[in-house]
Amino acid sequence: MFIPAIVGQGTSEQQDKWLGRAERAEIVGTYAQTEMGHGTFLRGLETTATYDPASQEFVLHSPTITATKWWPGGLGKTCNYAVVMAQLYTQGQNYGPHPFVVQLRDEYTHRSLLGVMLGEIGPRLGLKANDNGFLRFDHYRIPRMNMLMKHSQVLEDGTYVRPLHSKLSYGTMVQIRVGIVNDAWQNLGRAVTIATRYSAVRHQSEMAPGVTASLEKGNVELLPELHSLSSGLKAMSAEDATLGIEICRLACGGHGYLASSGLPRLYANTTCCITYEGENTVLWLQAHIRYFICKTFVESVESLDASEGVRSVLQSLCRLYLIYYINLKQGEFLRYGALTSKNLAFLEKEMCELLAVLRPRAVSLVDAFDMPDALLNSTLGSWDGNVYQRLFDEALKSPLNKTDVPDAYYKYLRPLMKSNL
Repeated sequence: MFIPAIVGQGTSEQQDKWLGRAERAEIVGTYAQTEMGHGTFLRGLETTATYDPASQEFVLHSPTITATKWWPGGLGKTCNYAVVMAQLYTQGQNYGPHPFVVQLRDEYTHRSLLGVMLGEIGPRLGLKANDNGFLRFDHYRIPRMNMLMKHSQVLEDGTYVRPLHSKLSYGTMVQIRVGIVNDAWQNLGRAVTIATRYSAVRHQSEMAPGVTASLEKGNVELLPELHSLSSGLKAMSAEDATLGIEICRLACGGHGYLASSGLPRLYANTTCCITYEGENTVLWLQAHIRYFICKTFVESVESLDASEGVRSVLQSLCRLYLIYYINLKQGEFLRYGALTSKNLAFLEKEMCELLAVLRPRAVSLVDAFDMPDALLNSTLGSWDGNVYQRLFDEALKSPLNKTDVPDAYYKYLRPLMKSNL
């Protein structure tokens, strides 16, 4: 989010100063918004940025333990810069959270700067390759021009210039949430590809193009709807993908527990989406996203310019999606009288018929995702279906197989077995 924040919130001069350096990786940045005590509740952020007109600097400070920035990727040991969200104070008034570009480490020694405390937050369920960190400030000073001032400004004397619209700073968050939607479907697509390909081997009993561009021109008419949709889509895609990946993992039986299947990694990396960049419980409050998805799915299939064969398969998939979620939430349809028990029985029968029609096409459908083996990184989901040889070859790579008798046998097990307990 470091580069999108500078693009979306910085003036042209500020973009000239930092954007090129960031894109060339001369500096490495992150986006520090979430705090130990405050996630989705943006207005509750505790980190302060107080303007000092005498020195024309902002003084960044973490007044409490809960003000500690917590979770940003790359923050702990990797990044030397961050876009920090902090409560802006000037001329004795609080103007709410604003973004600031903050140098955290020396560009040559990589040591954290005086007044900056950095660290890594420890092991997590997933995202193990990420350097998720914490950050605290002790009256740390930055130049006035380090406040990103595309939409609002603080003048040299401390006068605050309001933005055209108070919600313009949400643009970056909307963009990132849409990115999470994309990540979620791709992870679910990988899981479905792995599980479907394995099942064929194993036998046993931009929502609207150009919308965000209008924000650049100060047109905020669509922002409330865009914010609502991005919030709901993020919540729904994260939850659907997490549940869907777990279904795929369980469908692969015992082998779905193996790390080499690729499914545990996909699950761990996707379930994180439920809480980061907006906790789903809060985002679900944005009142109608499943309806939006169903409506969009139907309209897209009906207007699709494709062969009859492709159209027929997509219509079946669309119908299956609609019936599946009606069946899943049948209590609500019954409670409000939208459907009767007879209707639901008919839909369940149709769902079974649709599954029978789609089953022979399942492998072809996941092949259409065009995900290469290197991307899937799965012994179960390889394109050639050579599952069992790959499982065995992967098992041989275990460090425990480097020797026939492990050192631990001589050090611990043998003395225990030979002792007279």
